[in-house]
Amino acid sequence: MVFFLLQGDFKAMEAFEERDRRIAKDELNTIEFPISLPCHRPPKGRSTILITEEGKDAQGRPVSRQWKVEGLKGLPLAIDEEVLLGLSHLLYRQGFKERHVYFTQHSFLQLLNWSTGRAEYKRLRQSLNRLRGVNIESRGIFWDHKGKCRVTDSFNLIDGYSLYERDSADHDQPFISRVSFSDFMFQSFQAGYIKSLDLDFYLSLKHPIARKLFRYLDKQSYQAQIFDIDLTRLMEKLAITDIAYPSKIKQKLEASHKELLDRGFLDRVFYIRRGRSPAVRYKMAPRDTWVKGSRPSTRPLQVNEHPLTRELITRGITRTVARSLLAAHGEKSIADKLEVFDHLRSQESPMLSKNPAGFLRSSIEKDFAPPADYISRVERQRRKDEELAARQLQEDAAQHEEKQRADKRAQLDALWESLTTEERSDLEIKAFERLNPFARKNYRQEKDAGHRGSGHYTLRAELDVLLATQYLGLSEDPSSGAHPIPAQPAFSASQEP
Repeated sequence: MVFFLLQGDFKAMEAFEERDRRIAKDELNTIEFPISLPCHRPPKGRSTILITEEGKDAQGRPVSRQWKVEGLKGLPLAIDEEVLLGLSHLLYRQGFKERHVYFTQHSFLQLLNWSTGRAEYKRLRQSLNRLRGVNIESRGIFWDHKGKCRVTDSFNLIDGYSLYERDSADHDQPFISRVSFSDFMFQSFQAGYIKSLDLDFYLSLKHPIARKLFRYLDKQSYQAQIFDIDLTRLMEKLAITDIAYPSKIKQKLEASHKELLDRGFLDRVFYIRRGRSPAVRYKMAPRDTWVKGSRPSTRPLQVNEHPLTRELITRGITRTVARSLLAAHGEKSIADKLEVFDHLRSQESPMLSKNPAGFLRSSIEKDFAPPADYISRVERQRRKDEELAARQLQEDAAQHEEKQRADKRAQLDALWESLTTEERSDLEIKAFERLNPFARKNYRQEKDAGHRGSGHYTLRAELDVLLATQYLGLSEDPSSGAHPIPAQPAFSASQEP
């Protein structure tokens, strides 16, 4: 099954520099079809986001598509989209190796530029509850290449989460929280149905509608800098369904348009008509004209930090503890324990289920032995090198043997060409006499039928043996390789016994 990809290869078109920005990987389906409401408080009586489209497929056949979002804990809000993008940023930083993302709540709040008070921890928990309770049903949107048909899918955004909080003031022992993306979402990320999103720019926008517009139009800008869309269609993309009149829609969009124009993302906004439908035309500005917001970002790792210290920090160890561990245990011990830790994490070991960073720290301090099934990188490389060396020896021996056969074959061919007709006939008669009765019978039948088979090639092998023993002084060896004896053996009716 493939996920819904509208147009273009986003990987090939992402030529802009990511080095100096925090990047989230935005899942394409959740850009094209909304999963949240563009507001901070849930509207009364709103329990579903429903989008229905009628169109035609590539063969001109009518197609009906539907996208339905329901929430067990209420529909996701603007803050939940923010949290989901923050989680996708962490998944991207982890290399999409597994569907679980690990973080401390404090660092995650900093990532989203939130304050770190008790109320913000509660907001994060409430947001994850809403995301956990989301169910999305899509009909006619996804295409199964194997079955050659459209598919109805029902899926979640995240499967669960574990949030850990500190009961003491021991700031050297972080508690690592975890959020697990659903298989559907993780497969979409792994399959590459994503595009890069400037997370800093997104988070610096104030209006929820401006943020949704930024995500949606940024995706369209990969195709062209000018994009037209009907106003009613745009309202569906933004999950705004309580406004129908064009004048009200324009009023609803005004503040968000102004913010995106002031920040340099949009160059112009025009209201036009497409047929009888009122529409809006967006002209996007070049990326280098975007005005960054003033909201602070998280403190980056220090440039002169030891690489192993950075590795420990990215796995949840605090900077102070990471430095002390490196100083106390040395580079080799830290590198070995990091390798074992990554192996356990890739295997989803239950030893890491509650506090991965705490386990990593203890494994270094107490010098835990690696699990029985663990093979170190050095040992894996040694085995690989041995396997490659053995394979090379086999290939070299095979090439040497083939060369010897080819040299011997050329020598026998040259010798045969140097013989007179009488000498060739004499050798053919002797070779025939060396055949067993079964081979002689086969040869006669093949000769009478006018084709060559096992009898013919057995005779050629015997000729090679006679050439090698009588003219080259070699020991008798029937396995002399290929046997290209003259195309027409010199037997005649009178010569054949």
